[in-house]
Amino acid sequence: MSARQSLIHHTAGCFTCGKSVSARNALAWAHNHVRHNPGHWVEVSLGYIVSAAA
Repeated sequence: MSARQSLIHHTAGCFTCGKSVSARNALAWAHNHVRHNPGHWVEVSLGYIVSAAA
């Protein structure tokens, strides 16, 4: 039996300037944000639901 996962929660927020995003590309946004804003710290939160595949 295999498992199935679905991304259900995706946010990123900068501790330095307060900008944030809630979108499937949150991880990409975080990478771009710190690349263009040296010294900024970003937290990324990704949540998945995992269930048995039918």
